[in-house]
Amino acid sequence: MSDLRSWADSGRLLEIFGVGTAVAVAPVSRIGYEPWKGKEIVLPAYEGGGLGPVGRALYATLNDIQMGKLEFEGWSVKLE
Repeated sequence: MSDLRSWADSGRLLEIFGVGTAVAVAPVSRIGYEPWKGKEIVLPAYEGGGLGPVGRALYATLNDIQMGKLEFEGWSVKLE
């Protein structure tokens, strides 16, 4: 957490997102820790409160693979 706090304070922490099977890619706007001290890290806001450039690119790539627009070895099997 100390590294994250340091990077955020210096402007080096630009984006955090979570990745999972149900949501695909979800933006993170805040990280709360040590709530008894009121500590939190607030990340930069992107358009519409959404993903930053890396998260958007990952989401687009995953979506293209899922929709069959982009081939990815071992991702899917064609049914005949």
